[in-house]
Amino acid sequence: MIIQSAFSIFLIFITIGCSPKKSFPDSISSNAKFDKKTNLYTAIENNKRLAWYDTGELYSSCKVNPLGINDGECFQYTKSKSVLSFGNFKNGQRDGLWVWNFLNGKPYCKQYFTYGKKRVFWIQTDIWGNEDGLYERFYENGNLEEKGYYDSGYKTGNWEKYFIDGKKEYSGSYHKDLKIKEWIFYYPSGLVEAKETYDITGKLVHRITYFENGQIQCRILGEEKKSECFGNKG
Repeated sequence: MIIQSAFSIFLIFITIGCSPKKSFPDSISSNAKFDKKTNLYTAIENNKRLAWYDTGELYSSCKVNPLGINDGECFQYTKSKSVLSFGNFKNGQRDGLWVWNFLNGKPYCKQYFTYGKKRVFWIQTDIWGNEDGLYERFYENGNLEEKGYYDSGYKTGNWEKYFIDGKKEYSGSYHKDLKIKEWIFYYPSGLVEAKETYDITGKLVHRITYFENGQIQCRILGEEKKSECFGNKG
């Protein structure tokens, strides 16, 4: 009897251990595989690359071409199903307008990309480097935080940044990521805090800082960056 009971327990253990068991939520495709690096389940189905949170909610849905490369609309979601980001891929590169959102649904960043207009990095990447056109970043209250332009992945032209109340924080120009010409920085009060001038190669020519009452605080001149500072007489 003891041997028979032990054998019965053994059979139950084997049956339970060998029974097929799905270890993730039913909302996740049975073809999905778990990626330890991203902590997501992923699968390619119906010409889409799909990803799920480990709790079962859809994380992203991106169209792919026959080679499995992102090509077409791509969406990323929060667990509550609101859109975190959306845009289009073209043969693995972002193309056109992309938008990233705060959790409250308001836009955090809007960025244009152009397929093929790409700068060269020391490391291979298809996701970044072809930023091209208007760039805008926002505060969570909806106010504009920063605005500028890219050309083939490089900051170019006029850039401006704002405090959360809408007052300007600084403005200036870039050429291939290098600061050029005059840059002006402001106190939250709106008064000038500093002025900088750069040559076409991005070298600082001179810098003047101001006390908030408008008096000059310090000057930095020339390549040797010799400085002279003054006391506040205000």
